[in-house]
Amino acid sequence: METGFLKIEELAEYLQIKVKTLYAMTASTDIPHYRIGGLIRFRLEEIDKRLEGCRRNNNPMGKRPFTLKEVS
Repeated sequence: METGFLKIEELAEYLQIKVKTLYAMTASTDIPHYRIGGLIRFRLEEIDKRLEGCRRNNNPMGKRPFTLKEVS
């Protein structure tokens, strides 16, 4: 059954980052997530929406690097 939620390992693979990095991003609220009991889950649609605003061509040179938290 597909729920639309990803586990932390699945999202880390999707984003091609380490699980440890993703845990740090959730701790600092840099990435939208849900806590269900002791579990962390993500909605792919929300992650993709945040990432869309992080494209390189949307960040002209001279501006500071983005974080997922800054993009709305």
